[in-house]
Amino acid sequence: MPGDAGRMAFYILLGVLVPNISVDFPESVLASLNRIAEELGISLNRLIVELCRRVVEERTSCPEDPFSNDHLSEADLQLLRTSEAGFLEGINRARRSRKRLPF
Repeated sequence: MPGDAGRMAFYILLGVLVPNISVDFPESVLASLNRIAEELGISLNRLIVELCRRVVEERTSCPEDPFSNDHLSEADLQLLRTSEAGFLEGINRARRSRKRLPF
């Protein structure tokens, strides 16, 4: 891998071998991350690790079929049905040039 991006060091944290990597951030992003970490009262490292964990959890919690509703509660399904009906009603009302409904 080019440069230092492929290099990984390790250190021991509470008896566990933990990888240590180097990441380059634009100054504006780093300043924002530092501000958020300070507001939360945690270290920059802890903030970045927690944000990465959230991204991994969110990606793994997505359904395999993006059009599946299996992960939705009954209340969410009802809201989706109601929203769809209102959306289609608005479209149908706005159609002035055709008599036949598209859906």
